[in-house]
Amino acid sequence: MVSGRMISKILEISNTYEVKGERISNRKIEQLLAIIDGPSHQTIGTIRNKFSQLNLSLDELKLLTPKSVHQLFYPEAYQYFSRTEILDLHDDVAQLLRSRHVTANYLYKQRVQKDPTTPSRSSYYKQIKHVLNKQKVTMKQFHCAGEFLFIDYAGKHLNTKSFSSLMFMSALGFSKCIFPYATPRQTTSDWLGGLNAAVMFFGGFTEFIGADNDCALVKVHGKSKEPIALLQAFSNHYGWPIHFARSNSPQDKAIVEKRIKDFYSFIYPKAQELYFDSYDDLNEWLGVMAIEFNKIKTQGEHCSPYDKYLDYEKEVLMKVEVPPFNSLLECKRCKVPTDYYLKVDDHFYMVPYDLKGTWVRFELYDKKVKFYQERRLVAEYSRSNEVGGFSFKLEFMEPSHRFMAEQNLENNLKWASKIGKPLVIIVQSIYATTSNPNSIPAAKHCNVIKKLYRRLVPNNAKDKKKLFLQACKEVTRLGGKYAPKIERYFHILQNEQDM
Repeated sequence: MVSGRMISKILEISNTYEVKGERISNRKIEQLLAIIDGPSHQTIGTIRNKFSQLNLSLDELKLLTPKSVHQLFYPEAYQYFSRTEILDLHDDVAQLLRSRHVTANYLYKQRVQKDPTTPSRSSYYKQIKHVLNKQKVTMKQFHCAGEFLFIDYAGKHLNTKSFSSLMFMSALGFSKCIFPYATPRQTTSDWLGGLNAAVMFFGGFTEFIGADNDCALVKVHGKSKEPIALLQAFSNHYGWPIHFARSNSPQDKAIVEKRIKDFYSFIYPKAQELYFDSYDDLNEWLGVMAIEFNKIKTQGEHCSPYDKYLDYEKEVLMKVEVPPFNSLLECKRCKVPTDYYLKVDDHFYMVPYDLKGTWVRFELYDKKVKFYQERRLVAEYSRSNEVGGFSFKLEFMEPSHRFMAEQNLENNLKWASKIGKPLVIIVQSIYATTSNPNSIPAAKHCNVIKKLYRRLVPNNAKDKKKLFLQACKEVTRLGGKYAPKIERYFHILQNEQDM
């Protein structure tokens, strides 16, 4: 809808040309107005047609207020107030603004109980929305270069062809440059991991952090702005004060909220078509996309956020010369099961097999996982974000298990390549039936072929080795790949040679 002032202006331009005896087109009026997001030539034509149908002169129209002019041209916008009773909703609105647990539906039911003649629910909602729109205002935020880094998590998951992840988002208050960081969960350690990555990306610290009032960051969600002990330790370590947004008040961090929406529309379609092996690969790609996105000039600005960051903000970010924050996130005792894998933070880590049935203590850090038996360090790993994955070391395995673990595609190909190409083709065809390079069934088939080779080719005898490779070649030609057929053709070739 066009405002009353704009309607009067359109009709004045039209009347000025008609007095001169000239006919002006709707497109010409649109060009003369020269207003961004102003009315289109179709809308201007509709307004001129409506005015010609009204029994009213331009002088009479000028005597009306802008609201009366608007009501004259858009009567349907005011019909619901004329058809229904106008309610006194100031008390209802005060309750809505005072408590986040009170809803418009709850207030309407209360009003109906007191007065059964209350208008319909839709009419009540329209009127209460009309009153709220008049009362609700937002204070515009202005930030100096290097003052604030706003952080939040995006509401939607980022789906790729490999996996789905949550998205930690950070935005500088002055330049509005953003940095995304994919995490599997939304725990305190994930928030801190995203913050550390943001500092590395932007090249320094701001004066303050503007954080969401999230249950992983504050002691009492929605009622307290006191950070939990781990976050407070992080803040003290870097000397980086944290300011929390009010609960259910997205306007306190409007910059990051707006940039999240814009970034998702930019990145989401591209991510859905891609495969990523790990979170590290995804985050590396997101970093490249973030720079590309930050170089896009925003509406109403003379330069892009990335240019503002380079010209004004990068140099004023503080450089704090302290060691990286690596705080203890979790410490727990657990009993080693028979498979000697322990689950820590949804990931499985192997400990030495001789600890089966004993109690060990694990310590989870931001980047490390350590296992202790009493005070002795028995295992240490880099922390993995792969949910449901496993980390192991061959020296921790029971000897028979270690032997089978070593029988993988890579080692079996190395063994076959030392003998000859026909055997390499046989090994490749065995592993072609599975997507797992550590497949136990495939390793067993290769182990049978190794035993067969040692039996048929003692001491790597050249003539026997040649017959063995010929047998492998013949079996491959006929579509076979297993030991019994290789042995059968080996004996056939040997008999032919003896004859």
